[in-house]
Amino acid sequence: GGMGVVYLATDLVLGRRVALKTMPRVTDSLAERLGREARAMATVLHPNLALIYGAERWRGNPVLIVEYLEGGTVLDNLRRGPFSIDEALGLGILIADVLDRLHGAGILHRDVKPSNIGYTLEGSPKLLDLGLAAAFASPSKGPDANRRPTLGSLQGEYAVTSDSRQLGTLRYMAPEALEGQSPSPSFDLWALNVVLYEVIAGRHPLAQLTGPGLLRGLERAAFLDIRVERPDCPARLAAFFKDALALDLNRRPRSAAELRAVLQSFLTPS
Repeated sequence: GGMGVVYLATDLVLGRRVALKTMPRVTDSLAERLGREARAMATVLHPNLALIYGAERWRGNPVLIVEYLEGGTVLDNLRRGPFSIDEALGLGILIADVLDRLHGAGILHRDVKPSNIGYTLEGSPKLLDLGLAAAFASPSKGPDANRRPTLGSLQGEYAVTSDSRQLGTLRYMAPEALEGQSPSPSFDLWALNVVLYEVIAGRHPLAQLTGPGLLRGLERAAFLDIRVERPDCPARLAAFFKDALALDLNRRPRSAAELRAVLQSFLTPS
């Protein structure tokens, strides 16, 4: 996944299948990224966050031993068609709750997207891949503390800074992230709202755009009304997406807890 390689393996001691995550070409920065991911996963426990079982080294390469999710990913499920409204809302509520826990611990995920949300065999969603996770509560120190990251290039689906640091997956990056603003929870909330739009509409709001055109569309937040793709989407929910994916931060949910509460208000009473 992303810039890493994931292998399916069997824990011969405990008799369970696990995922082994490593890097094909390990540099000091990539090794630190894996270490940061391991620490982030170990810091926060949540039933909808993938578990980490350990961190080892094999032939000098760092390896993370993480939970194997047999139910595929949101991306896999999306290939079979759009989600029902309530299924999408349920997914959003659970992942918003994970983000609330991560943000409460001072951690940003920074790469929320359909391929980074997996499912257990029983169908429970879990947020994966904290490889880009970053602390945001404490100000950085050192010579680069006041330097804002700037978008340098695109490497596949990833946006990369001019000094080759990975920023995230372009299609799910908030406009303020593209502008190089300091990392904040708004980055993750935006990405989750794009994911929810996508699973309800059946496609990304800017699916037709690539490269510079996609970048311009994201910077302008030029998204169609979701009812163009999904006419049965309730008007209140369509209005929510207009606000949640607006350039103006004041129109969006201010926290993961607020987003969770808003999504819960849309659920059809059982």
